[in-house]
Formats: sequence, structure tokens, C-alpha cells
Amino acid sequence: MQKTEIIKTLQADPNFDEANINELLYQSNRDIAKRSSTGSYIYLLIWFALVLPSNLWQVNSNLSIIVTCAFLLLACLRLPYVFKFDSIYLKFPGVWRYGFPLIVLSPALMWGTLCSLCFVIPKLEPYALIIIISTAGLTGGGVAALIPSRFLTIGLFSAFLVPPFITLVVTQHENVSLTLVFAIYWLGMYSTTNEQHAQYWKALKDSLFIKNHAKELEHLNNMDELSGLKNKRYFNKALMQNVKLAARASGPLAVMLLDIDNFKQINDKYGHLVGDVSIHKLGEVLKSIVKRDTDVVARFGGDEFAVILPSQDRQRCVEIGETICRAVASLNPSSPESSLVDQSPQVKFTVSIGLCFSMPTSSTHHNDLVEQADHALYEAKHQGKNRVVVVDNH
Repeated sequence: MQKTEIIKTLQADPNFDEANINELLYQSNRDIAKRSSTGSYIYLLIWFALVLPSNLWQVNSNLSIIVTCAFLLLACLRLPYVFKFDSIYLKFPGVWRYGFPLIVLSPALMWGTLCSLCFVIPKLEPYALIIIISTAGLTGGGVAALIPSRFLTIGLFSAFLVPPFITLVVTQHENVSLTLVFAIYWLGMYSTTNEQHAQYWKALKDSLFIKNHAKELEHLNNMDELSGLKNKRYFNKALMQNVKLAARASGPLAVMLLDIDNFKQINDKYGHLVGDVSIHKLGEVLKSIVKRDTDVVARFGGDEFAVILPSQDRQRCVEIGETICRAVASLNPSSPESSLVDQSPQVKFTVSIGLCFSMPTSSTHHNDLVEQADHALYEAKHQGKNRVVVVDNH
């Protein structure tokens, strides 16, 4: 399906950007490949149903051989487009864009030509009725399969119906009724596919809109607005998954809990606004230091934060914790880029960190790691705060 066709369909809809258009383009073309898979073999089956029980092989053996070989070749060429859609569409877009329409429309044009030959070759006249009926059936089925694309649907029913229509106009002046039937059928196909095409795209757009909305809701449900980090709900799910992965891979996993030292005094002395901004600033520091895609940084609750560090050795985890402590302690309230909040009382603060380093097994429970990290955090507070205390889980 042509990208300009999709853009034209969506140009009046502000809910879809270029990424959405590309996703719709992919989905519509994938639908076409899947829905039209019957076209790989239906022509051959109907052709054999026409030829094998009859004496058409003897009546016109040359035509029978040519048509059979042509349908077989086109069927073989079409199979990769059905079963290797992703490979062709993503790696060879030109092959899909130009090759698929050619493969789809060629057998339809062949059948339309065969139908037109029934009116000019006397030996084929006995088979005209079944060929005409088959033409109508193939037209309706093919159009329904290709409905995501107006270009392919119009091309398909035109390939089926225009050759016999022209032949009737030129050679069968007395057969006005049949000529009109082909013309009316073409107009009916055109009108019907317009409505079906619009319905398909409305359903596809609605589906993508719901999908995007669900992703947005899921994202919001997993986010903590104040800190800009993931929330406790997301952390718990991620920790369970990481424990299982680490156990399966026999790899290390570290869980870090940290909170702001003397946070209650900050709230009591400066107010909750400064306390909130302190939490936000700590979230920024954590995001700037813990940056791997596999790491998880979350606000655990209140002024407490949690970090998951998979596949890191013990020393590196300790270094990350110490880096966080130094970065927070070195925040300079007097510099604009690190001020806690404009035109509000400025405070310096520190954090204490409890780190649980483990080599999970199948019997390890994620809550045990959190509990041990919490004990280490309590010990860091007891030892004087602004430090990292490590406990090993074996």
C-alpha cells in the first residue's frame, strides 16, 4: 500500500504522527499479505476444477498448458510475500512496493483475459458460463482480501472485469445484457469497496488509538510524577523478573535502597515545597548516574528510592552507590543549574544507601533482597549517614 494513500487517509486526523502512520502502513500491508494468502492457490484450484473433469485439455491443449504453467509460476512467486512478509517488507521495501502488486494483479488479469477469450474462441464457448461465474467469485473474494488498499482493489476488479467487458463491446454487439452486467458489476465493486475501505481504516485507526492510549495509561501507572522515576508498583514487578533472570543465568543482582538524610527536618524547617523539590532533584541525580537500559530506578515511597542493578559485580555496585552519595552532597544550591527551586530557601542534603548484593537462585524471594537492603540502609544511618553499607545475600 502506498504511503501517500495512508497520509491522505490520515491527513485530517491530528491524533496520528509520522510514527503512527508508519505503524499503520506496516499493519495494513501485513493484513493484505495475510488476508490475500488464499490467492496463492485459489486460481490453480479453480483452474484445475475447470480443466480436469472436462475435455478442455484435448480441446485446447496449448492454452491449457500455458495457463497452468503461468498460474503455477505466479503461485510460487507469491508464497514468499505471504510467509516472509517481515523480511521482504522491512529489508526490501521496493520489492514489496512494486513486486507484490505485480504478483497480485497478474493472475487476475490472466483470468480476465481467459474470460474474454470465451467470447471470441468458439472452442471455449462451452466453458463460458463456469468461467464467468468463477470470474465473479474471484473478483468478490479478491477485493475483500485487498480492501486495505484502494489501488489494489480497483486494480484487481478492473483486471478481472475490464478485458471481458471490452471484448463484449467490440465483438458481441448483440449481447448487450451481458455487457451491461459486467459494467454494473464493476460499478458495484467500486462503490462497495469505497465503503469497506473506509470502514477498514476507521477500525485500524481506532485500534491503534486504543493501543496508544493503553500504553500511555500503563506508562502513567508505572511513573512517579514528583521524581520523574518509576514507581514502587513497577519496581516490584521488575525486581521479580530480574530475580528470575539472574537465577536462570547464575548471574549477580544488586538491590539498592536510599533515602534523604534528615528529610523530616527539611520539611519542618523549609516546608514541603522544598522537600518535594529535593525529591525531584535526587531523581535527576539518579537518572544521570544509573543509565543502563537494564537498570531500574524508582521512587519507593516518601523520600525513599530503590535501584536494581543486574549483571554488575559487587565493587562496581558499591562505586555506583558512592558516586550517588558524592553527587548529592556536592549539589551547589547557589548555582542556577543545580538550585533546588527558584526563589525558595536553598538547602544542601545527603543520602544514605543500603546495598544488597546477591547471586539469586530459584529459591530466592525478591522481598528478601529488599528487606536486606533495608537493613543495610538502617545500618548506614546508624553509622553516621551519607554513606553506603553493603550486605551480601547468599
